[in-house]
Amino acid sequence: MRPIYCLLLVATLLLTGCVGQIPLVADEAPRLAGRWPLAAEGGDAERLPLGLPGFEPVLETALESNHDVRTALARIEQARASSRIAAAGLFPALNLNGSAQRNDLPERPATEFYSFGGTLAYELDVWGRNRSLAAGGRAALAASESFRDAVRLTVQGDTATAWVRLLSFNDRIATAARNVDTAARLLALLESQKAAGRISALEVARQRNQLAVIRAVLADLRGQRGLVRNQLALLTGVPPDLSPDSERGLREVAVPQPKPGEPAGLLARRPDIRQAELDLAAARANVAAARAAILPRIDLSLRTALQATASGDLIQGSGALTALATSLVQTVFDGGRLRGQAQLTAAQQQERLVRYLQVVLLAQREVADALVAFEAASNQEREHREAAEAAATALRLAELRYREGAEDYTTVLDAERTVFAAETAADNARLARFTALVALARALAVGIE
Repeated sequence: MRPIYCLLLVATLLLTGCVGQIPLVADEAPRLAGRWPLAAEGGDAERLPLGLPGFEPVLETALESNHDVRTALARIEQARASSRIAAAGLFPALNLNGSAQRNDLPERPATEFYSFGGTLAYELDVWGRNRSLAAGGRAALAASESFRDAVRLTVQGDTATAWVRLLSFNDRIATAARNVDTAARLLALLESQKAAGRISALEVARQRNQLAVIRAVLADLRGQRGLVRNQLALLTGVPPDLSPDSERGLREVAVPQPKPGEPAGLLARRPDIRQAELDLAAARANVAAARAAILPRIDLSLRTALQATASGDLIQGSGALTALATSLVQTVFDGGRLRGQAQLTAAQQQERLVRYLQVVLLAQREVADALVAFEAASNQEREHREAAEAAATALRLAELRYREGAEDYTTVLDAERTVFAAETAADNARLARFTALVALARALAVGIE
């Protein structure tokens, strides 16, 4: 055996040993909960029927026109192009070339030279480097599609939350307007009694203050409602003056019961979990490609050329040349660059594995948080509704007794404030229930209708 081949064989064996020294990242399965923290109706529903009036066309517009969704679609096209680039090494490369030359010399006939040829090159993927690069490109493309699904899920949740808030503001504005009417009616009563000399100006001033406070709350609610409409305009990709709107309320909507299903179902439904899993698969492919890059590379090339010489109208000579070559490329010393690259990709794979495990845990926490929030808000709304009904009854009785002279005005004023606070708290609790349901739909990665 020639010395050069002996050296190449020794270098190959040494580098193969170096590849074996690069640590591999051990797979680790995610930890899943056996059950959710609160008892809830079972099943794996594809959609969560919230029954929000007027919401379906708004959601369709948001999913079609939202700029975040359109950006995610553009990223898919980028990933698709990158996948094609990564898979190019699996196929041979063909390069063609040609040339023409004309010589005009004094007292000699013109001579023309023609040449046409091509080179066909192909790398034998002995160690699977090109296959690993192609697999990594496919995984990255699938991950970008999962990212798009995650963006669509986020847009759905944000749009539903904004729509729920809009309907809730309609209820709260109606409540505030009704309390303004009540306060104005009581103020008129007090002013008539003051004119008759039955009460002092103090009671009138206190009621006028109460009326001004409720009117200020009403103005603030209308301002916040306008901000929600602006948010809906951004989510649906339209100017603020074209933002969707509704006069319906949230009180009229029946509250559905959640169906979280089994915790293991999150692995198949959640797009962010799929994206993290695909990112991990791409990282594994990058590790395999980096390890294979350390090993020798075998290239095949086929070159062919056609040449012809013409003088005047006659072809004086022509010929063809074909050559088949095989080359073995092996990096003997590069300062540790290839091995460092392999170690870097292994560390990146470890990072993506941990991120995948963390995403699974976060997904389970989001479902559990939404269930806890829904249960708490349901109990709060029930109590606040009872309190609001009792406060309304107390206000009617206090006003009646005040007219009869059996109660002073302080009792009426306190009852009036209690009614407004209890109704506002009940409306806030219903908003919290629907907000928790929207968060649960996002956590479960199901649609909303």
